[in-house]
Amino acid sequence: MFLDHVTLFRYAAHEQKSAAWTAADEVALAAWWKEFQGYVESKPAQGERRMENNHGSWYDADWLSISLFNGDSASAKAAAEEAQHRRIALQITPNGSEWIELERNVPSGYCQYNLMALTTVADLAASAGAVDVWGFETDAGASLRQSIDWLLPFATNESAWPWKQPETPNWKSMEVVLRRASRHFKNRTYEEGACKVYQGAGEARYYARSVLNLQLPPQFDVMCE
Repeated sequence: MFLDHVTLFRYAAHEQKSAAWTAADEVALAAWWKEFQGYVESKPAQGERRMENNHGSWYDADWLSISLFNGDSASAKAAAEEAQHRRIALQITPNGSEWIELERNVPSGYCQYNLMALTTVADLAASAGAVDVWGFETDAGASLRQSIDWLLPFATNESAWPWKQPETPNWKSMEVVLRRASRHFKNRTYEEGACKVYQGAGEARYYARSVLNLQLPPQFDVMCE
């Protein structure tokens, strides 16, 4: 998200020929991000990379976004491939469940959080034409889409969440996952699912006002009331 904001600011400053963003600022920012990528790829950061749960997934999302920002296509490709073979292949079972996150204290939240990371990687990789994370599937049939489809009926209250946790599931984080899936797969069901998430939270009136509509405009005209 921070990268998105920085990019938007740079673009706006450039288009408006604003003095708020100088050539010196551009040089300094580029140097900072290069240094940041060096840290992400360094030994001290590898503990997070080795994590098998959502920590590892978010490592790949950060690594990929920083690499793309720096124009490092080789590292971007490596991050996307890692998401395929070290995240999806390990974390997702053939029926789509996220077995590692289901062992956490609030499994509904962690399953969503992990999918947020993986769909971030999938969208970034697709935009760069690097690696097809969205379409990756193991020999056993595990895939990112399978995991979204597995979680969808719980998020839309079509099925009761059967795993124990100390609080009632909150499915609002599925909005971004479903919107990304809707756009990539050109599938209206996911957009309708995003609406149902709002309806389930009693916040249907906020669906049309979500900031996500600016970042990822809906591809289907879904009336959410």
